[in-house]
Amino acid sequence: MLKTLENKIKKGVFFPEVYVYPTPRLYKPLRKLKLESLDFGEDLNLYIHVPFCKKICSYCGYVKMIDQEKIRNRYVDCLIKEIEVVGRSVKGQSKKVNSLHFGGGTPSLLSLSQIRSLMGAMGKAFPHIKDPKNQGCEVSIETTPEMIDETLVSNLLEIGFNRVSCGVQSLLESELSLANRKTNVDDITKSIYKLHKAGVPNIVLDLMVGIAGQSEESFKQTVLQTIELHPDTVEVYALGAMPNTKWKDQLQTFMNTKKLYNCYQIAMDLFLENGYIQDCHNRYALPGRGSFLQEDNTFDGQALIGFGAGARTYSKTFHYRNSYSTVDHRGAILRYIEKMENDQSPIESGLSLSREEQIRQYAIYNIESLNLSDFQNRFGITFASFFDSALSDLCQLNLGSFVNKNTFALTKKGLIYRDLIAHQFYSPQVNKVENQYRPIMEEYK
Repeated sequence: MLKTLENKIKKGVFFPEVYVYPTPRLYKPLRKLKLESLDFGEDLNLYIHVPFCKKICSYCGYVKMIDQEKIRNRYVDCLIKEIEVVGRSVKGQSKKVNSLHFGGGTPSLLSLSQIRSLMGAMGKAFPHIKDPKNQGCEVSIETTPEMIDETLVSNLLEIGFNRVSCGVQSLLESELSLANRKTNVDDITKSIYKLHKAGVPNIVLDLMVGIAGQSEESFKQTVLQTIELHPDTVEVYALGAMPNTKWKDQLQTFMNTKKLYNCYQIAMDLFLENGYIQDCHNRYALPGRGSFLQEDNTFDGQALIGFGAGARTYSKTFHYRNSYSTVDHRGAILRYIEKMENDQSPIESGLSLSREEQIRQYAIYNIESLNLSDFQNRFGITFASFFDSALSDLCQLNLGSFVNKNTFALTKKGLIYRDLIAHQFYSPQVNKVENQYRPIMEEYK
């Protein structure tokens, strides 16, 4: 790993955020899957995919379509049906639910009655959802700044949401225009103020690095303006050039990748100087307030069940995905609806994790702070016996260090390169499909 990683850093090789392993590009078509046969453990995290938007952002590769009320109404009915079916299949009555996240798309496009209906269905299928007000369960929803008003926010709080995420991406008008966002900086500022005034416990802003025309200085301005808005959580992620997006064929116009890494450093320095802690490699949080428990729980080995078109589910040793297409999102959504309305399973593809992939998954999910004793207890081997000199190589490059004999952690420099480091733990077969899916970004001249 030493020379390979060292050369990649020198070349400015960038690898997009690693948030799931193995990647879904490895999934194979499934004819039938019995959920009763899968091991979900006792702790669950739940995800609802809402694929409707008022406008399609230039960079988004997720399953989505322009909102149409008739299709949305049918879709919500199908979500409720899927929740009921899956709840029975995985014995949801006995499971503990630690997080519930509405993602998209733009979930706040749902009517309040639709949100309440979905929450009611969840409560019946999974009655042991922790009370978010006194037991720490994270109940989260994504929205856009232009949709935020006092009525929406007060109702979300009353329903039980305690985390509201806004994908602002940038706080410069020119960059927002390039991203095809419908909002402006003044609207964003007013919207965040409304969230604060309403008392939302965890206000989240997403910032994007690498927008066409963005510079290190302009990104610094966005970070400083974000700090003034005082969100509880900030997610900083780089543009990943998703296939079949408007930006996919414009890579040469994007920020030089070495400057992109510099932006990660700028964010780290400024947020840490202004009272935030580094919650993970690309997340900053106000102590005791900010978080993204769903991601943390999944990385910690808890199961996640996804509902809706394109949604993925991760049991202990098996991953699967509902109806999906990289090129025809609307078709995938309609296919999901048709299958649910005809009492058919929407699950189309999946993967049984081999022991090797389970080992690699553990390493990737825990590389930021790795407990070597836990690794050995889980797999019956030492980390070094499987990954050879990987940790010593990271130490030699000043990307990691041993906190004690049982704990290895990435350094601040290592956190900047976390995704590139995680990529070094990919299996050959996952590497192959990922390299076909989208190009590895190197320094652009």
